[in-house]
Amino acid sequence: MAVRRWPRGSRHSAVVPPAAAVAAMALALSGCTARANAAKRPVVHHTPAPAAQVTVLPAGGKHARPDRGVTVTALNGKITNVSVMAGSRSVQGTLSTDGTLWRTDYALGTGTRYTVTAAAVNKDGKSVTATSSFTTFAPDTVMTPTTNMSDGDTVGVGEPLVVQFDHPISGAANRAAVERSLVLETSTPVMGAWSWFGSEEVDFRPRTYWPAHTSVLLDFHAAGLRASDGAYATQNLRLRYSIGDSQVTIVNTRTYRLRYYLNGKLLWNWPESSGMHEADPATGQYFDTESGTFVVLYKKNPEIMSSRSVGITSGPFYYPPTPVYYAVKFTPSGNYVHDAPWSVGDQGNSNVSHGCVNISPDDAPLYYNRAQVGDVVVIKNSPVQATPGDVSDWMYTWPTWLRQSELGAFTTASLG
Repeated sequence: MAVRRWPRGSRHSAVVPPAAAVAAMALALSGCTARANAAKRPVVHHTPAPAAQVTVLPAGGKHARPDRGVTVTALNGKITNVSVMAGSRSVQGTLSTDGTLWRTDYALGTGTRYTVTAAAVNKDGKSVTATSSFTTFAPDTVMTPTTNMSDGDTVGVGEPLVVQFDHPISGAANRAAVERSLVLETSTPVMGAWSWFGSEEVDFRPRTYWPAHTSVLLDFHAAGLRASDGAYATQNLRLRYSIGDSQVTIVNTRTYRLRYYLNGKLLWNWPESSGMHEADPATGQYFDTESGTFVVLYKKNPEIMSSRSVGITSGPFYYPPTPVYYAVKFTPSGNYVHDAPWSVGDQGNSNVSHGCVNISPDDAPLYYNRAQVGDVVVIKNSPVQATPGDVSDWMYTWPTWLRQSELGAFTTASLG
């Protein structure tokens, strides 16, 4: 059978579109499909994050308590900036790790006007600012802290840093505030702790003796701290001092020897005579040189000594006021290392003193000339341990020392 063919150009002939036209048609169809699908999806509306709120305390006014400092808190956001100004002076503070709390590091000055500006942002990045202006009150009663050191002093490796107050500091929060305000920097980092003795004294000592030749800076941000009776400190305290050579004396009351170590090396090994193991019949007290670790308190040449200083006014052990040369005191009750020409024959073989460490007229000037406040004096092998009145800071074990501290052990900052 014949195949019918349509003539070229007939209206019934098949027309093949070019490739570009095909692509355009496919794109148009896909666009229609996408619009149709989009029309089927729900519309999602963004809910704005809650606005950040910033609170500043004190909120404003007069007579703000300086010991409470400045506190900035943020709700529904994070703090981005805080400025606390006392005139042209900026006050430092610390931001919490979550960014919601900022506090001044130390108490504020008394009788001072402050302005505070604080900003925070919410999760959408929208910022909010709060301000405050206030004046701290000027106290009627002033507390004045003092130390056992003077600016520029050089002391021995056993000397504690003692801060005393003329008004009581009671309560854990108040004591912690004091410790936090006592900033120590040293040329050699030292681990130590503050420890309280009653309500009017706090001492710092290292866990072990100070490293020789260490420079120390105390920056006590005391102004604004409050005592338990309502008194306030109004001045800060700044002090620089140095640790000298390591000079450690070890007296063995059984071998009757005094060994003196300079920077860890034995320099002298001398005969000595310590306190006798006998009791005064009138008072019943023994004369033994008590075992313990002490520090040099002062030295004097001569020192006037008398048995009356320990309550002995008569009897076989009484002696009148007598000048004693090259005297180096190491206990509060009155024990010294000193020149004793009267006991040279006993030095090295027996204990005959009333509690002091006797050394010869040849050795005493050498010892006296090297001695410095804070040098360590260790008495060993005595039958009598140190009494409470003669306890030094080194008589406390490290755990006991820490139990008397509010903030515990820390390592001093590096002195730049």
